[in-house]
Amino acid sequence: GKGSYGKACMVTRRSDQMKFAMKEVDLSRMSRKEREDIRMEVNLLSRLRCPQIVEYVDSFMNGKSMCIVMELCDGGDLDKLVKGRRGRRLSEGKVLDIFIQICLASKYVHNRKILHRDLKPANILFDEVGDVKLTDFGLSKVVDEESDGTYIDQTSHGAGTYWYLPPECFKR
Repeated sequence: GKGSYGKACMVTRRSDQMKFAMKEVDLSRMSRKEREDIRMEVNLLSRLRCPQIVEYVDSFMNGKSMCIVMELCDGGDLDKLVKGRRGRRLSEGKVLDIFIQICLASKYVHNRKILHRDLKPANILFDEVGDVKLTDFGLSKVVDEESDGTYIDQTSHGAGTYWYLPPECFKR
């Protein structure tokens, strides 16, 4: 797939034929701030260990591109799941299961003072057994430990997808 910052593809490790997803981001056309954000995403993702968050495997430079290797989630995403239903409802149990897993991922990152800032159906993946995996921490923000909990000063510059702005970005 392709996104605003790069492309993602499936790769195979030669030693054991295990398959992974690799996000390749061309840094040559990015500003200094955007390059720092990519490095922050790699650093952040490498520290997250939660069953509902896509697992970081490795990262490396390939010419002018940053490659981020992650677990493969080949069960599609929530956006495709909903659109593929063509108006047919998911069962209440399935909706509840997905919702709980999204809440667990959100609680995990919020407990670490991290705001995802781009939580949307396309960033909620499913693994081969249908479990939720939150991905794309490129717009995430680590909130200052001294924050009063409102997050306004640190998140008000409009990062993320407008339709899915987190409630932390709105003044109380």
